[in-house]
Amino acid sequence: MRTERKIGIVLFSLLFLFFVVLLLFSSGKTGGRLSVPSPEHIFGTDQFGRDMAFLLSRGYFYSLLISFLSTLLAILFALVLSSAMGDKVLSSVVRIVIITLRALPPLLLALFFLSLFGSSFSLLVVVLFIPRLPALTLIAEKKITSLMKEEYVLSSSAMGMPRLMLFHRHIIPHLLPVMFNQGILVFFSVLLTESSLSFLGFGLSGKTPTFGYLMNEGMEYLLTFPHMMLFPAIFLFLTLFSVYLIWDGGVADSSSH
Repeated sequence: MRTERKIGIVLFSLLFLFFVVLLLFSSGKTGGRLSVPSPEHIFGTDQFGRDMAFLLSRGYFYSLLISFLSTLLAILFALVLSSAMGDKVLSSVVRIVIITLRALPPLLLALFFLSLFGSSFSLLVVVLFIPRLPALTLIAEKKITSLMKEEYVLSSSAMGMPRLMLFHRHIIPHLLPVMFNQGILVFFSVLLTESSLSFLGFGLSGKTPTFGYLMNEGMEYLLTFPHMMLFPAIFLFLTLFSVYLIWDGGVADSSSH
């Protein structure tokens, strides 16, 4: 395993454990408005007197949950669509869908639907995973096409092995590592996009804060009470940096093999 991936995994794990402890032990009680960091509120309070430690821990897990669900859905749909591309008719339909989705700017598409229907957890997950489908589907389809030309796959097919069993035994085990590495990059992209949308005011409400939402709230007080924007920005950067290191190390491992 490459050093970059090890550092990324350690950093991501430390952040995860830190926020687990923070969520468990932060009181969530309100205090004085716009209090600076203190022993009682280690990250200070916001303009409503809410404990920033509690908000940051919730924001971290909401951001991770949204990104994880969007990435998982993107991978699952990409596997289904790429598998269907073995059929000529279905392949034409899938390619039309892919071309259409690739022509739509992801951020503008998300802004359009969120402004039209209002922001909700489920809609946010959907508008974040759909733009990632084309690239993932094409990568999976290319890998499947390559694997289908292997001698052991051709032999199994010639012996009458059903296509479903062929995929289960010979295609999926080799396809999953590729999709996993790509999934890490998608996770990074979704986390960044979700934070951007929330920062622009199109994310979830204050009841379900994410890092982008907290940065949006703190922007107004940047010069007077910088802790409100500084802490979510730092933790967002560290989270993105750790995920990027994990992906970069995985790409380096794959290329070395």
